[in-house]
This record gives sequence, C-alpha cells and structure tokens, in this order.
Amino acid sequence: MGRSAGCWSVGSASGCWPGAACPVAIGPRGYGQRQPSRLTCIGVGFDGSDEARLALDAAVAVARAGSARLRVITAYQRLAFGGVSTSRLAGGSANDIMKADLRARHDEALAEVATRIEVEGRFREGAADEVLLRESQGIGLLVAGSRGYGPIGAVLLGSTTAALAKKAGCPLLVTPRGTRFDLIA
Repeated sequence: MGRSAGCWSVGSASGCWPGAACPVAIGPRGYGQRQPSRLTCIGVGFDGSDEARLALDAAVAVARAGSARLRVITAYQRLAFGGVSTSRLAGGSANDIMKADLRARHDEALAEVATRIEVEGRFREGAADEVLLRESQGIGLLVAGSRGYGPIGAVLLGSTTAALAKKAGCPLLVTPRGTRFDLIA
C-alpha cells in the first residue's frame, strides 16, 4: 500500500480509500506504458440508483469536455425465482416486471442525456460486473457509482466495482455515494 495525493492506493484495488471526498480513478495494470490516445467513447454503468445518476452526471461532464460520445450500459440479471407468476401484478413474471422497469429507467436516462451529448445505450442481460467488464474492452474510460457502505465520505468498493477495479480493460472512475463530480476546465 502506498500514499499518494492524500489517498491510500491499494495494490489489489479491492479495499477502501479512507476519506475520499471525490471520485477515484483506477488505471488497469500496464496503462502507464500505453500510447496516449484521445477518449472517443466513455462508458457508464447505470441501474437507475442515486449512485448511478451521479456517475452518469460525471460521465456526461467528462464526455462533453473531451468531445467523446457516451455509452450508457445497463445490466439486467434474472433472478432464479423470477419466473414465478405475479398474480397481483400485470405483466407476467417478477423477472419480466423488473426487466421492464430497469429498461424504462435506462431509456429515460438515454433520452435525458441525448439533449446534451451524443449517446448510445447498451442494455445487456447478465451480472453487472461481467457485462461492464466486457464493455470495458471497447471504451476509453468506464465510470461507475459506488454504494459507499463505509465511513462517511469513503469509497468502499462493492463486488461490482471491486471486480472492475481489478479487471477492467480501461481506466475506471468510481464516484462515491453522495459526491458530485466537478470538472475543472
């Protein structure tokens, strides 16, 4: 573990950065040796949560500053019991209802962002970490929100962000719960 710019960096990138009051950027192994290139596509993991909305705002700011397009990536994972009929709710199974709700939140985010920047959407079935890891191979930066279940203001990586920090094919920008990303021009 080393200390840099007031934050602790963890070699495995799977822990907590105590006191982080701003987004934390994590580069994949070997990133420093790559040829610099312009960001043309920035991805953001989106599930409709407050944390995902903050990550979306951060991704829009970075994409606008760099004249890059934005890819909003939503992962839907079926539940094992989700095929059970929901007799009280119209629309079929619990999985069908949850998928439709998540799809609606995804589409709403795309429509809202499309007024500000070039955007494309990816709605994929699978575990969030697996979907985002696959998508990270074709983008220049991935932005993800953190649930922040730790000390106030800390970035505690959950299972999805921990997997991304270890294996993403591009740099990762993690936005802590409750923090806004202010891009200084």
